[in-house]
Amino acid sequence: EMLEAKDVNPSSTWEAAMRQIINDPRYKALKTLAERKAAYTAWAVERKKKLEEEKKQHERQRKEDFWSMLREHSTITPNTSFRRVLPLIESDPRFSAIESDGERDDLFDQYLYELEKKEKEERKQNRAKNIEEFKRLLREDSTITVTSQWRRLKDRFKDEECCYQLDRIDQLAIFEEHIKYLERKEAEEKRLEKERMRRFSSKARERFRILLKSKHQEGMLTLKTRWRDFVKTIKKEDAYLDMASSDYSGSSPHELFHDFIDDLEDMYEISRKSLKNIIKDTTIVVTPSTTAEEFASAMRPHTEAASIPPSDLLVFFEELLDAAKKKEKAEEKRKDRAVAAFRDLLVTRKVRKTKTYEDIAEELRGHPIFDALDQSDELKDRRKAAFDAYISSKADESESGPPHSDSDSSPERSRRHDKHKSKKRRKHRSHSHDSGSESEGGSRRRSHREKDKKRKRTSDSRSPKRRRHGSELRGREDEGARDDRQRGDAHARDGAAME
Repeated sequence: EMLEAKDVNPSSTWEAAMRQIINDPRYKALKTLAERKAAYTAWAVERKKKLEEEKKQHERQRKEDFWSMLREHSTITPNTSFRRVLPLIESDPRFSAIESDGERDDLFDQYLYELEKKEKEERKQNRAKNIEEFKRLLREDSTITVTSQWRRLKDRFKDEECCYQLDRIDQLAIFEEHIKYLERKEAEEKRLEKERMRRFSSKARERFRILLKSKHQEGMLTLKTRWRDFVKTIKKEDAYLDMASSDYSGSSPHELFHDFIDDLEDMYEISRKSLKNIIKDTTIVVTPSTTAEEFASAMRPHTEAASIPPSDLLVFFEELLDAAKKKEKAEEKRKDRAVAAFRDLLVTRKVRKTKTYEDIAEELRGHPIFDALDQSDELKDRRKAAFDAYISSKADESESGPPHSDSDSSPERSRRHDKHKSKKRRKHRSHSHDSGSESEGGSRRRSHREKDKKRKRTSDSRSPKRRRHGSELRGREDEGARDDRQRGDAHARDGAAME
């Protein structure tokens, strides 16, 4: 307090300051000279800092006052010169507080710089605000799509303040940015929809596979099940309807069904090997009359069969049953062929109706066709019935006259018939010649007809005995040819029967 009261200059030396304060009673407040000097030195340092700060504060205040004075004149812009402003401010005390002209020019330039910087920042903020507002308008317009064009839409926004305050290049850039935003949004929506459909389809396929397993466990779906029959039983199931919806994509129910059947076949092959081993080691025989319950009961005592699914057991039984039925059918066809061969043998041998079964049995004993029917009592009975039917047919022939030979329906008869038709066609074509050819050949045909009549008269003039003899000869020749054809056909049938 003493040093400040005495207005001691902090830049003075200790000796100069001591001369100013040595007579003051407060000088002796400190005991020693060293303490007084140390206190002065500390005060001087602190006082210098304080005075320097006060000076800076004063300078700042003068600048702030000068800039405040300039801000009061709204006509000042970044392009205004100091010379034009000077008449407006030179009488202001805040102008006079700055003594140096150079400092005034510097402060004015600093003000213009800050003013330009401020206006630039304001323009930047206004532009950002207008851009955001314009973007908001674009987002709220639901009619704008990814295919929209700015040249067709710009008139819609021309009265919006946020739009006309922006440059045209900014408007176009913002619109194009919005279109890209719509494209990204659409792509994301498609991706999400695709992902949703993928998850839905995956769950639908899984539910359908579970449905197939449940139907298999219920026995409604086996290896022999056909899709067109199976789909009728599940067409109202939710698992099937989900796969038929428009949201589903991927493998069809038909394809999953066949995949499931393929898996069943793979599993069945393992079961089938085990079942075949059981059949080999046992006396189980499946006939056409065997039922599934009987087969299951026969397989039940075997421990290896206990681990086989009932559906596989049923499929294996159906395979054996089909094989037994086919074998029985083939055996029946073989028996039918053997009996037919025996009938043909009787025809070939021209067995007379006076023959008895015992006679023909004694006569044909050792013949392969006859002996082929000795294998069982059933075949023997059928052989006897075939013989009786043959004898009966011979008796009927005697009563009603000779029937047409079997050879009449043979291929030979067909060939003769075709040859006859061919001759008729050639004869017809010969009659269809032009009139010139017909007139030239007319005389020749008349000559031939006269010769034919003459030969007929000559033939009629022969004796009745000779005519009878000729008829008998022709009849025997025809009968011999017919017998030869019958024997050839019978031998062919015998060969087929033996095969």
